[in-house]
Order: sequence, then structure tokens, then C-alpha cells
Amino acid sequence: MVVIGGRTARRFSRSDPSAPIRATERLPSGGLSCFRAAILLRPLSGYGTLLNHLGGDSEMPTLQEVKLKKLHEFRTGLLGLNKADLRPKLISSYCESNRNKLIPSGIVDNLGRRIQTFGGIDDVDALDGARDELVKMLDDTIASLSGADVHPILDDLILKIKDVKLSTLLREFNAIKNQQPNSAAIVLRTIICLIIREKAKLSQPGGALATRNDLMLSPMLQSAFDAKIFDEGATKLLRAFQQQGLKETFDNVVHKPGDNALIKADDISSLVQNTVNKLLAALV
Repeated sequence: MVVIGGRTARRFSRSDPSAPIRATERLPSGGLSCFRAAILLRPLSGYGTLLNHLGGDSEMPTLQEVKLKKLHEFRTGLLGLNKADLRPKLISSYCESNRNKLIPSGIVDNLGRRIQTFGGIDDVDALDGARDELVKMLDDTIASLSGADVHPILDDLILKIKDVKLSTLLREFNAIKNQQPNSAAIVLRTIICLIIREKAKLSQPGGALATRNDLMLSPMLQSAFDAKIFDEGATKLLRAFQQQGLKETFDNVVHKPGDNALIKADDISSLVQNTVNKLLAALV
């Protein structure tokens, strides 16, 4: 007998006490209390393995990442159904056989009710439009799950920016940053280029960088370093952005295909808070 939290739990035996407990293994009566007792009674060497089975591995994806991955998989498969083959039964069958991808995000019932309204439709164009409705529901859910609070560009800095395009993009960035992080990332690359150009106009008016009309991030960063237009602190921030992988992440959104070329809101928030706001402060 083992006492846990003031309660008595029965010790139970297993054929191989060192083996990890499987999800399908039936526990004796006592449920969670006995399971906790088993954890406390296990040898310390097996504790890490048990934690991994319970989801304690720090490398495992977050629940949000799992939800998004499954929704994207469902969306891809739904759009992969041949338009000429579309029938209410085919759409229903696909959704039913892939419902496990919808369960984590909780939209099985909503999608199911919408599919029920497709019954009796036999026109493939109408069914293709009906499929678009399902995709929109998926996209809305994906957008809501992807949304995060991204650190804003400070309003008091925006008010002091003279360049029309830069101030406009700063306001638009703040408007879309939470719900459209990848679009915001593309805007942010342009914002950095414009900040470099504006700083060059202050430091070296009439110079090549100050009068440059094509906004290309890599050469503009290098020109900013070569011309030493920023002070030491701001230069270190830009070098960190260039050399520590964050620039490459932003570049991938613009230049690379695939879902692995998308950006996380945390990356944008980090760049805004640690770099962009501080660079803007150098212009006012």
C-alpha cells in the first residue's frame, strides 16, 4: 500500500515493471490515483521514458501546431478531390474518413452540418462552390488559431515619421500583424529597407544609399554597414538580424514555396520589439 496526498493507493504489479506504460494498457481500479502511484514507484531510470509517453518531451509540437498541421492536411486533401468526381457522398465520405484531423480544432460538427446541406446537389460547379464554403470555414479556423499578439510598432514613433510610404506601411503593419503574420513579415522587410534609406538621408544626404530607389534588403544592409550610418548599438541589432537566421526566415516567406517557409508570430514580435522600434527611434 502507498499513501499519496492523504489517500491510500494499491500497488499493482506488471510483468515487466521497467517497460513504459502503454496508452492501451488497462489499469486496475483506482484509476488516476493508482497511475500516479505507479509513477512514484517506478525506478528513476524509467521516469524520462514515462514522461515522453505522457507528452513531457520538450521537443514535442504544441497543441496549436498539431491543430494547424491537421487542418492544413485536411484542406489539402479536400482540394485534391477531382472536380469532375464531386458528389455529396464523396465529400461526406472524405470528411468522415478524415474527421480525426478536425477533432483537435473542434470543427467536426460545424463542418458536418454544412455538408448535410449539400444533399441533393448533383451539379459539379455547384458542388465545387460548396467545397469552397468548406475551405473558407477551414481557413477561418486556421486564421483564428494562427493569430497571436505581436508586439506593435510604437504609435508615438509612427507619428514622427516624415516619409509617407514608411509611415503608411508602419500603420498597415500594426493593423494586420496579429491575424496575417506572413503578410506582415513581407511588409516588415520593406519597412527595414525604408528605415535604412531614411537613416542614410539623415546621416549622408545625397549619398548612394540615401538616393537609392530599389528596395533590396541584403545589399541595403551591407551598404548600411559599410557606410556606418547607424551607431554601434543599432548596427549590432542589424547584424544580429542578418547573421542569426531571422533575416533568412523573413526571406523565405518572400522567396521560397512550401508550408515550411511560413513565419511564426513570435519571430515577428521579437524583431519588432528588439530591433525595429529601436531603429525607428534613431529617425526621430
